[in-house]
Amino acid sequence: MKFFDRTDDVTVSEGILKFLKLDDLLSIRNGNILDYLTTDIGILERRRRVVSDTSRIPGCAEIVEYLVKQLTYISEITKKKSVSDVEERSLYSIRQTELYMEIVDRTAEFWKARREEFQSDDYRALFAHILDICESSEYNNLKKGTARLIEDVTNVKSISLGFNFDASLAPYEAGVISVNPYYIESGTLIDRLLRLDFDNKNVSMAPLVSAKKNARMEDFDAMEQSIYRALGQVFKRAIRQWEPEVSAYIADKLSFLIEALPSFEFILKINQITDRMKQAGLKLAEPVYCSMPERVLEADGLYNPVLAINLAEKGAGSCVTNDFRFDEQGTVYILTGPNNGGKSVFMSSVCIAQILAQLGMEVPAKRLRISPVEGIFVHMPSYEGLNAKGRLMDECDKIKQIFEKMPEYSLAVFDETYSSTDPDDAIELSAHLVRALSARRVRSIFGTHYHALKARLSEEATEGVDYLTAGLDSDGRRTYQITRSTEDNASDGFMIAEKMGVTFENLAKRNVGIE
Repeated sequence: MKFFDRTDDVTVSEGILKFLKLDDLLSIRNGNILDYLTTDIGILERRRRVVSDTSRIPGCAEIVEYLVKQLTYISEITKKKSVSDVEERSLYSIRQTELYMEIVDRTAEFWKARREEFQSDDYRALFAHILDICESSEYNNLKKGTARLIEDVTNVKSISLGFNFDASLAPYEAGVISVNPYYIESGTLIDRLLRLDFDNKNVSMAPLVSAKKNARMEDFDAMEQSIYRALGQVFKRAIRQWEPEVSAYIADKLSFLIEALPSFEFILKINQITDRMKQAGLKLAEPVYCSMPERVLEADGLYNPVLAINLAEKGAGSCVTNDFRFDEQGTVYILTGPNNGGKSVFMSSVCIAQILAQLGMEVPAKRLRISPVEGIFVHMPSYEGLNAKGRLMDECDKIKQIFEKMPEYSLAVFDETYSSTDPDDAIELSAHLVRALSARRVRSIFGTHYHALKARLSEEATEGVDYLTAGLDSDGRRTYQITRSTEDNASDGFMIAEKMGVTFENLAKRNVGIE
């Protein structure tokens, strides 16, 4: 029995989630969410039904969250068990067994109450399998055979320890005096003296303090292991009668659930992100999938969800949306416009829509038709983390690596690439890169502040190259609208210079008094 598998059939840029500021939004504890990117439309359609059931059916998200929590705990116990001695392993086995039975009983109960509402084949197969386990004679025999022992162990509320001291008051022997079904109460020696209550074993002679307070984690772990060893000694006779056989059974039955843990986390993460966007009042669309050879990306009302969530949750207004599409005339786009005009946000929104669609999620848009891609690549140079060769050589290395990994069907975004070198060289290098993208028919956007790149490309009439511009209104203010246009909005550098009074006219009048 397997829940849906990781697919891992899409090549992505190293650090792409960090580039797109998705690393926090899409992080999962027990895996990498990008392992679930897929080009298989059948898998994506199946996954959409899983996601829909999770959000639509009352209690489904809660049961998935419960599975993630309990299976994570079981995984941690399994790691501790692997390095423990016999007595500790026995106690860990009891806890594993108890958790396993809790999972089976609660999940089976949920499935019996809700199974008619499910449309997802993956969920139906998973929950039906767990119900079969719950109703099997083998499982019910396990519950009967371990019930008393588990009750005895889990009913332990405190342990009384005893120490023997030598003449210098150094402890040289220690042992368990009793295992108690009650909690020790916090108290002091004065409390006992005043009450003359010397025989009350459940009141301490000093105030109780937190076991973890002011303790190093390794010290606490050592104390925990000592306690498990002590309990193991107390219960070892009863445990050893069933532990090997039960452990083998539990390991076998738990394996498919443990293997599915990253998938449960993935589903839960998708559900949480979708809920968060809907609660922020953001529009989401179910992607319509097209075949890879169609090379489709048609988006209406596309926006960047990272920016939109941030604005909505702060009550700072709404995010600008844009319509965008790749087609025969526009396979590669040159995106120009003023600084801080929304170019990087827009390019990120295109990549994010592709990623979310290929995870099987609803996407931040009013409408989206999209073909899966085999690779998603982002190059957004930063002055941080340069290697010893210098920035330009570092950029060249990374661009070469991207092209070496780039499959036939890919999406690529380049933001201010080659801006570290001389403008003439940058324009020439950029023209080479754009022509290569066009020759390989890679759907791509090349963001640049070098407006002369358009004239350079027109010299060779590069096929499939078109132009996008980040907008300014009549007063020179940024609109953050991206329009398909061969006309440039010139750089806003001169406009800024005018406002700051550093044009020739301003400077000359101010300094030499020219009328």
